[in-house]
Order: sequence, then C-alpha cells, then structure tokens
Amino acid sequence: MTVGAILLGLMVSACASEPARNEAGQIEEEGELSVFNFRVGDCFDVPSTTSDEVSDVAGVPCSGPHDNEVFHLYDLPDGSFPGGAAIDASVETECLAAFEDYVGISYQISELFLFPLTPTEASWAQSDREVACALYAEGEQLTGSMKGSSR
Repeated sequence: MTVGAILLGLMVSACASEPARNEAGQIEEEGELSVFNFRVGDCFDVPSTTSDEVSDVAGVPCSGPHDNEVFHLYDLPDGSFPGGAAIDASVETECLAAFEDYVGISYQISELFLFPLTPTEASWAQSDREVACALYAEGEQLTGSMKGSSR
C-alpha cells in the first residue's frame, strides 16, 4: 500500500498476545496487541518499522498519549485476494461511512485522518479478511478517546 492524502495504512501479517483490559474491554495497561485482535475503541502506537506489513502494535490506554484509535472493523468478502485498488476503494466506502458516527463530524471537515490496516496477500491465504479503520492526528499524539470528540 502507499501513503497518500488518506494514509493508506499498514497491511497485516501474523499474530501476538493481548494487553491487559478492564471489565469493559478497554486496554488498561500497555502491551503487545495483535492486529488480528483489535476491538473498536482500541488505541495503539505506530510500530517503529520501515516495513509496510505489521502483525502487532503497542496497545495503550486511550487515556494517555497514543498515535491511533480503531473506530471501525469490517470484513472483506470471501474469494480470491482482491488486490490493492479494490481494498483501497472498500476502505474509502466503509471507513469514511463509519467515521462520522464514531467521531461526531464528517471526515471532510475533521482534523483527524484515516489509517487503515488491511490484509496482505499472505494473510488473505490464511483467511484474514478484516480491515481495521483507525484514525490519527497529523503531527501530534491523541489523548483520550476520539469517540464523539467532534475533532
């Protein structure tokens, strides 16, 4: 994937363990979080890698500084690997539609940006169909959940 006006995020591969969560399911202690175990509302930091493939990230409490927040999850349809262009088109449709419901204002007027994590051809072969729609703020870390923030 490439980086553009909408940050067309990282593709995913492999697996990791879960960070500590509270009874509501929110991350309460930093820990290694598999991108295959994301939940809506999870906050995480961008891994320090030059690869465009990632299997786990640092899951962090949303109450502290963080790079990204997952705001929507969805599965791509079964079948053969759709390729980058089809996945990008799906991201624009699905993620942008869910953005306003989560943040409280439309993507077009928000100061936040889209950061999708999508299946790779290799993870697709292992039945990975999930796309994670995450958001971020250009040049700064977020603090607190962006749900209903109208940012």
